[in-house]
Amino acid sequence: MLKKRLIIILGVLLILSIPLMARAQDDDGIPVIVFYSVGTGYSDIYLLDLTTLTQYRLTDDIHSNSFPSLSPDGTQVAFQSNRNGGWQIYVLDLATMDMTQLTENGNHYYPQWSPDGSQLAYTDASANVAQIAVRDMTTGDVRLVTDSNTNNYLPHWSADGEEIVVTAGGDIITITQATGDMSAPLVVGDGWETDPDWSPDGRYVLYTTGAIGADDLYVVYMNTGEIFQITDATMDEIDPTWSPDSKQIAFAGDENDDGAYDLFIMTRDGTNHQQLTDRYDNRAPSWGILRVPLSNFDPVEE
Repeated sequence: MLKKRLIIILGVLLILSIPLMARAQDDDGIPVIVFYSVGTGYSDIYLLDLTTLTQYRLTDDIHSNSFPSLSPDGTQVAFQSNRNGGWQIYVLDLATMDMTQLTENGNHYYPQWSPDGSQLAYTDASANVAQIAVRDMTTGDVRLVTDSNTNNYLPHWSADGEEIVVTAGGDIITITQATGDMSAPLVVGDGWETDPDWSPDGRYVLYTTGAIGADDLYVVYMNTGEIFQITDATMDEIDPTWSPDSKQIAFAGDENDDGAYDLFIMTRDGTNHQQLTDRYDNRAPSWGILRVPLSNFDPVEE
């Protein structure tokens, strides 16, 4: 009887230790990461199935496509592209592969879906100072939520959709999207803090800084303001993003110090690193649940 209990306990521990990429398919979809890769001089958007590590190419043209964001319902990808002159925001329907241009004139970057998918935040750099814009995805109405003298980039939403965390200059701040009110910097120091991402459970903000050498990853505990360093490696680690359950982190790392990044995942305490890609230059992962059949896409041949 004791032997049987030990076997059950060990089995449970083994299941809990298996990373998301090796677990079975989600009840309503497939855990995936969308990212961009520079392999032939241009950057394209790819999808990585975390259950098999099979890659699928979503764009394939002579333009640069980057910084993808998977919609919360798992059916669309927003991204930036220079396909029509300047950098504009596009949305790719993963069921039909139809592409819609959302912005025009000037340059627009770094799209990010709101948690309910009803809005899209991005950087509007059409004027002298880059501001954060929010588009209503039903009506198409667009409004600026910042009006500052500092460039604002890389927006990510809070879990309740009421705030947006951004890079403002070299600081991480939060913005109340209804009023435009800005917080004091979340991190006080001499480093350049960037790449913020608010965890889906609302408890943490993840970011990158190179204050002490190579870019490492840090987490701010939003309830207390405490800051925790979660990586301390010789390689640069950038573009961090949370898993949908806030328990794991994906990021791009330059392991060979050659300017070509690969994708990695780890648990949120910085342990259990696992490399996901091993060719080209792969960046800006966006982690979510795909709810479109993988048969819609052609796998990348090795």
